[in-house]
Amino acid sequence: MLNAQYSRSNSRGLHLNLPRGGSRVSVPSLFDPASRHGTESDRPASSPQGVVVRDILALPSVQASRPEVAAAAQHLDNPVRWVHTFEQGAGASRLLRGFDVVLTSGIGWPDSDRDLMLLVEDLASARVSGVVLELGSRFRRAPQAMTKGLAAKGIPLIVLHREAAFIDITEAAHRQILAQQLDALDARDEVHTVFTTLALQGSPPDFVVAQVSRMLRCPVVLEDLSHTVVSFAQRDLSLQDLLNDWETRSRRAVTSNGLSPQLLRTVVAGPEDWLITPVAARGSRWGRLIAFPGPSHSAGRSLVLEQAAVALSLSRAAYPEDRQWKRLVDRRPVESLLARKWIDVDDLAAQWRAGGIDLDRATFMSCIVSVFGIDHGQVSADDRLLEIALTNIAARGLTARGAVTSSPNHPSVLVLVAVSGHGQPTEPAGRTQPVFDIAEPLRAALPPGYDVRLVAGEASDRIETLVESLTDTLAVATGLGRFGTHSQDMSGTATTASGHRLGPLLRELSGTATLSDFIERTVGPLIDHDVQMNSELVPTLRAYLRSPGNRSTAANELRIARSVLYQRIATIEQLIHAKLDDGETQAALQAALLAHDANKQSPQHD
Repeated sequence: MLNAQYSRSNSRGLHLNLPRGGSRVSVPSLFDPASRHGTESDRPASSPQGVVVRDILALPSVQASRPEVAAAAQHLDNPVRWVHTFEQGAGASRLLRGFDVVLTSGIGWPDSDRDLMLLVEDLASARVSGVVLELGSRFRRAPQAMTKGLAAKGIPLIVLHREAAFIDITEAAHRQILAQQLDALDARDEVHTVFTTLALQGSPPDFVVAQVSRMLRCPVVLEDLSHTVVSFAQRDLSLQDLLNDWETRSRRAVTSNGLSPQLLRTVVAGPEDWLITPVAARGSRWGRLIAFPGPSHSAGRSLVLEQAAVALSLSRAAYPEDRQWKRLVDRRPVESLLARKWIDVDDLAAQWRAGGIDLDRATFMSCIVSVFGIDHGQVSADDRLLEIALTNIAARGLTARGAVTSSPNHPSVLVLVAVSGHGQPTEPAGRTQPVFDIAEPLRAALPPGYDVRLVAGEASDRIETLVESLTDTLAVATGLGRFGTHSQDMSGTATTASGHRLGPLLRELSGTATLSDFIERTVGPLIDHDVQMNSELVPTLRAYLRSPGNRSTAANELRIARSVLYQRIATIEQLIHAKLDDGETQAALQAALLAHDANKQSPQHD
């Protein structure tokens, strides 16, 4: 028999002790079959299945006795805590602890159907998982009353047609149960280590949610107290199936079966059988972590979800003023749009609605904010400016979402989407003004010598046209950043994408053979010369075209002497075989440079 001593504990205070040489071993269950659907419990609401009646049936010592399932075959997955020999005809509810498989020869069973039915009731009240009856000593076949009674209670009855050594069955079963228990404890230690590490290193919520989804092999959603999605991992579920009508589904689950919205414990709740645990600590509540149905986990699905919630709670408790969750809510819709993390418009709409945007009453206005320095040209925007922009748009009565584009090749810009609801201005000027009003607060947050440029897209009442508007606005802003007004002349500049039609058109044509040929014939010689001779003809041409006819301004912008500018202009004219003071030539060169920029990867895709 077992001869070992092992003691471990986890966050729930579970202890397993196997005394050396002891004949009686108490092993707490790692599952909680007592947890009722949709109710709060001190025990996990969902845990690994562990050893089940089917596993006991498959033991060689059982198979050697020619077993036959006589009742409740559909309940062979009932969980098994322990296996006992129990010959009494009464007292099961007093002597058994629940979720046991009972081995018996029936020697102590009563004769009458009425008494047998009382025995069935006694076994059911003891929450017995299964009954194994050896035929021959007492019964030639299973009593019909017992068979029908156990079937009605969902308790499998397995009859053995050959003599069985019950000690072999209990030893093999207990070995399997204990091995599973120890494996589960190891799994719990691993889960605890992973999420403790994530908590200590301050991992972002997105990463924590991704780790929970990976462990549980199911979709996971983190929401705040207002049922707004903060983060999610969709796994194999479509975005629509995961997020569509999220707030309604979440409220229905959290309040199902009389549950309180102020959820205090882990529960399985709602029509979709979500596993829900609160993200809370020290009397403060921040949200809920929700796992969709999925396969069992050796450590218990509840424990995995709870450990992840602890990691999230510790981060929030340590930094109570941290706006990380709010930033995720603000950024996710725009980042998903820019990164094309959607298959169709319905996917995109589901994400925006889950992020707290009422699309049925919304008008969208996209805006790109670029930062320029007098001595540096365009520079990258940062998270601080994004927060200032979102705060100031919200102060003007609009909902705002935004992100900072990330690119190794181009300066980052702020991508903002202001959302107005019912009763907001409907005229184009009225829609645009609140967006343009943020220029001054942004300018005030910059060091001396820096300024901002705002490019606003056309207002849109539909999410699909927002995609088109934002794409055009980015194209215009990108073009202006590389080719537009110099920062010395752009103080207070705010423009609309509708005033710049050439950039979006060339962007649509980018990559075509015709446009590529036009670029090479028009400015290709200048690009080649800069590469081969390490010259600056293309930047010189850009500066010249920004101030056509004013060579002094171009020289000052480039910080070179006018004589050097004249030399470069002469070289440019020689290479392109045309004069720069010709209007058609200027138009062709400007179009070629814009097309060359459009052919490069845009910031949001780098």
